[in-house]
Amino acid sequence: MDMPLILTTNTIRVALLCYVLSNVLWLACRDQRRVERWARWCWTLGCVLFLAHMLCGFAYHEWSHAKVYAYTAQETRRLIGWEFGAGVYFNYLFAVVWSGDVVRQWWFADTKWASWCGVAAQTYMAFIAINGTVIFKTGWIRGLAVVALAALCFLVWRRYRLIKVSDDQRPDVAT
Repeated sequence: MDMPLILTTNTIRVALLCYVLSNVLWLACRDQRRVERWARWCWTLGCVLFLAHMLCGFAYHEWSHAKVYAYTAQETRRLIGWEFGAGVYFNYLFAVVWSGDVVRQWWFADTKWASWCGVAAQTYMAFIAINGTVIFKTGWIRGLAVVALAALCFLVWRRYRLIKVSDDQRPDVAT
């Protein structure tokens, strides 16, 4: 395996690890400033590593978008029987969404608009991460991704169940 391929493979693995870790920190330890800061740094590092993954992928394909497109089509056909090179554009959008969410996390995290953007970003990113790790991968990567997904789903359920419980326990205030 040559260096650009090794870097391409490992940068995405660590980027996705940062993705999961930052979400675990946000979901399990919300409202703790120090933890949120670590989660934000982890989120930022994951984004930087994802951008490095894309650059390494382009280096591996001799900086040619046409070769990246053809490779994506070939891999999609090999894995699901349908040639679809345009999937590379979903990666480009993923890079824009994650980068935009990093900006949102650092400068606009406390606004109502930003929270809706965060939900939209997380939904799209989870969809792409699931496709990239559960649908298009096999072996230990798929197994680890399923465990991580189950853990994140549990934490989301737990967090929003706790919010609902605390809302239900609030006393009614006459207006």
